[in-house]
Amino acid sequence: MKTIEIISLPQAEHAHCHSHHQIVIALEGLADFEIEGRSGRVTPGQGCILQAMTHHAFAGQNNNQLMLLNIDERSSAIEQELLNRSGWFRVDANLTRLISVASTELQQFPEDGLLEDALFSSMLRSLALRDRQSRLRSEKKVFDLELLQEYIRANLERSLPVSELAAMSCMSASRLHEVFRERIGKTPHQYIIAQRLDQARRLLVETVDPVSEIAHRCGFSSQSALSHAMKKYLGITPLSYRKQNTGAERIYQGAIH
Repeated sequence: MKTIEIISLPQAEHAHCHSHHQIVIALEGLADFEIEGRSGRVTPGQGCILQAMTHHAFAGQNNNQLMLLNIDERSSAIEQELLNRSGWFRVDANLTRLISVASTELQQFPEDGLLEDALFSSMLRSLALRDRQSRLRSEKKVFDLELLQEYIRANLERSLPVSELAAMSCMSASRLHEVFRERIGKTPHQYIIAQRLDQARRLLVETVDPVSEIAHRCGFSSQSALSHAMKKYLGITPLSYRKQNTGAERIYQGAIH
C-alpha cells in the first residue's frame, strides 16, 4: 500500500498506532503530535514521520488540512533510511511547492491512481533525498571524532548520556553508535567505560588518593561501582590493582570489546 490522504484533524486529542509507516505534512494550519513521549508540531514548514506500530497522539488546530503518505510496502534503500525513524523534519520552499502542486492535482483528479502513484513517488523520493543530504552534510561539516573523544575525556567525572554526545555531533544516537562501531570498534557506552577505567587505572598507580575519591573523579557512582567495573572488564579489584600494578597492564589490554 502506498496511498495519499488529505484530511483535517479534530481539535480533541486522539491517540493510536497503525501497522504502516506514515508521513504527515501540513497544507494549512497546524497539528500537535506526541510521538513516544516527544512533543512537536506539524506546520507548513515542518512535517513528521511515524514509524509502523509507533504510538502517537494528535490534535488539530487552526482549520488544519494535512497530507498523509501511507507506506507499508518495501521501499528503496534511501527511502528506508528516511522511514527508519520517527520524528520531525523541515519542509523547505521547494518541497512546499511540490507538495502544493501535488495537493492541487490530487484534488482535481481524485480517481486517477496512476497520477497518485507518480505524485506519491515524487514526494517520497524528494523527502528521502533531502534527509540523506542533510545527514551527510551534518556529519561532514560538524562531526569531529577526535574532538568528541577529547570532550569525553575532559568530562569523565559526570554523567555523559549518549543523547548529549549525539546532539553535539548533530546526528542521531543510533547514527553515533554506528560511527563509533565503524571507527573505534566500540559503542559510545563501551568507549566511555574504557576511558573511565583507563583514568582510574592511572590514578590508582600515580596517586595515593582513596579509591572512593578516584571512583568519583572517574564518573563512577561509588567505590563499589568502580570495583564492579574493574572486576568485570579487567578481572581485578582496585585495591589489588594498586598492589599489583606492575603486571596489570597486560590484563587491561583488549579487555573491553
